[in-house]
Amino acid sequence: MDDSPKKHMDTELRTGFIRKSVCFSLFMYFIMFLRSTLSEETCEVIYYF
Repeated sequence: MDDSPKKHMDTELRTGFIRKSVCFSLFMYFIMFLRSTLSEETCEVIYYF
């Protein structure tokens, strides 16, 4: 009976870690996408200036 809450916490931590890693990977992908689009945009803007 004593093991149940600990196991629940462990699974909760694991799911939280997976969620964090997924969010982080999505965030990094979004930043890469933004950087690629922004680099083209800024190059055009700098070229215009």
